[in-house]
Amino acid sequence: MDACKAVPSMNRTDCGYLGIDQKTCEDQRLCCYDSKDYGYPTKHCFYDIGHKCHGIDPKRRIECGYFGIQREECEQQRGCCFDNSIDGVFHCFRGKDMLDKCNSVPPNLRTDCGYLGINEKTCKEERGCCYDSKNYGYPTKHCFYDIGHKCHGIDPKERLECGYYGIQREECEKQRGCCFDNSIDGAIQCFRGRDMLADRCKGVDPHKRMDCGYFGIDKQTCESKDCCFDSLNYGFDSKHCFYAKE
Repeated sequence: MDACKAVPSMNRTDCGYLGIDQKTCEDQRLCCYDSKDYGYPTKHCFYDIGHKCHGIDPKRRIECGYFGIQREECEQQRGCCFDNSIDGVFHCFRGKDMLDKCNSVPPNLRTDCGYLGINEKTCKEERGCCYDSKNYGYPTKHCFYDIGHKCHGIDPKERLECGYYGIQREECEKQRGCCFDNSIDGAIQCFRGRDMLADRCKGVDPHKRMDCGYFGIDKQTCESKDCCFDSLNYGFDSKHCFYAKE
């Protein structure tokens, strides 16, 4: 079975447009063509089974353009996939070649890893983060954490404090081992990563700690009570000895 015939008729991804002919589909679009109808809206021009644009669930598409983008810009300038045959999903989306740890992060769900004006070299080599120079029709974070990073995927509204008001990136990241993102107004800027959230002590919001000791208690005494100890201050009446999360 060839790469075209291996694609079930109901699982095709559109590679053309309404009324496209076989020659245009095969010679210009380099796609598969089948003139048969199968009892439902049939995509006659479609990607073969090994193509980067085939087999991506429409509901899980990752945007690669903006509302109203045309096929030529999407495919030729951005190197992405285009299919506008399905309402309510992204028409310009990332192909399987782009679905790596950086390109798997949708532009609207990025967590900032840099600062305004950061360049690609600094972002990648010094920050160890992902870089994308494209704009997506809204404030775009060009330097961002990859999909597996401890700082990615934490809802800004659910961030747990790991610093204090006015803390700078260097102290937050290097001294406290936390995540820093000051691109969202009203959200905690220095916050705990996913590695800390899994820890029964570090996953406790400093604002919501239940005191387990007394003023001046030391680490050894606190931990002997099977409690958690944290010597850091968070810009308010910090409880240094506290109960772990359940």
